[in-house]
Amino acid sequence: MNKPVVLLGNGARHNPALLEAVKASGIPILTTWMAADLIADNHPSFCGRPGMLGQRAANIIVQKATQLHVFGARLDNETIGYRYDNFALGARVMVFDVDGAELDKLPERFEKYAGDLNKDSDLSGFQFPGVEKWAQWCKSLYNRLTVEYDPHPDYVDPPQFIDWLSATSLPGDIFAIGSSGQAPCTFLQGFKVKEGQRIIN
Repeated sequence: MNKPVVLLGNGARHNPALLEAVKASGIPILTTWMAADLIADNHPSFCGRPGMLGQRAANIIVQKATQLHVFGARLDNETIGYRYDNFALGARVMVFDVDGAELDKLPERFEKYAGDLNKDSDLSGFQFPGVEKWAQWCKSLYNRLTVEYDPHPDYVDPPQFIDWLSATSLPGDIFAIGSSGQAPCTFLQGFKVKEGQRIIN
């Protein structure tokens, strides 16, 4: 079975044509932490944020993919779990980035395409018929493998707070969550982004 996946990084932020093509493709979409707000959680193709401290479903989807299209993501150590030799091992990995020096850091088995995503993207053929079952399986996995917590009468569990914050937040809200430690990790593992929200990490 053909199992394509898209991984969006912050480099795709200012390319609305790319984002629309990816959203319309019908294949599972993952985002890096820096691109967490590019796709709303309720989009039918959104399936999580992978990485060493990422969401379990997203990591499983990366490892089951047969094609991984990476747009504007540097594939840093936290995203790939410090193991390029074990990242998307069964997939054809195609990485599109503006910085050739960043592409040179990646393993030879990756296909590397240097170019400005805002100018050089021809996505007219970015269509994947016959992947509906794969896409449905991925979304179902993402919905099933949520962050678990045990409500306690005497204190607020951090994942429980993020769940509450996510549910009560509004489209257009801006969150500046810091750069390291439990705050961004807990936030990005459990927060469900709404359309129009901005996540600054």
